[in-house]
Amino acid sequence: MRLNILFVLLVLACACGGTPGKDPPASSATVTKLSVITPAVSVPTSTPTPSGVQLTGQGFYLSQAPNGGFYAHYAFTMQNSDRRLLFEHVTFKVNFFGGEGEAVGGDAGDVPLILPTETVAVSGQTEVAARPTRIEVAIEPGQANDAKGLKALKPVDATYQPSTDRQAGARAEASITNPYNVDLHEITVTAVLYDAGGWIVGGASTLISLLPASGTSSVSLDILGSHPIPAKVVVFATISSDTVLDLRQR
Repeated sequence: MRLNILFVLLVLACACGGTPGKDPPASSATVTKLSVITPAVSVPTSTPTPSGVQLTGQGFYLSQAPNGGFYAHYAFTMQNSDRRLLFEHVTFKVNFFGGEGEAVGGDAGDVPLILPTETVAVSGQTEVAARPTRIEVAIEPGQANDAKGLKALKPVDATYQPSTDRQAGARAEASITNPYNVDLHEITVTAVLYDAGGWIVGGASTLISLLPASGTSSVSLDILGSHPIPAKVVVFATISSDTVLDLRQR
């Protein structure tokens, strides 16, 4: 009788205890890394960040600085994929790297406002310590708020005017339309230069002090320095946070 009980206990121990000395297999996990984007090109990001704001393109060109160094003229675009929320005070940091991966310069700033589904363009210029071969742009989403029906200004194609004997520098020209029945003030306008492959190769920015109600204004942007001749130029216009506050109060 005692032997039968011992046999039953041994059978139960084998069925419940598993294989001694071995840990259960670890569960597999997916690790997501930020993509590193190659120089002077724009690479769309396939998956939006949790904030709804994603980088959609970036690039730069170089011009000679008086001291023998270089100016990096950069541009990048980012999109708010959310259909209801706007994002305020979106910060960005631009880093330039040399051929050995060393940091050679950078820039930083703040985008006051990105409306739902809007694509915003940013351009700038910074002096770098050596010739860069790669640009990286990092963005932080800022504060999200309900847009309450506010809509963005639509990007438009621009005409490109190369420099001539009478015109010292190249120029991009476009017309911006106001979809609201009220005047808009302090509109940021950015021209983004694309090559034949659709990659960003530079840009320029300016301000429009007044965009009349339901009207159209012409804008001209100077493209500084020696730059690649673009195959296409697109102009992006962005309204200010103060304008949004004014529109909400009407």
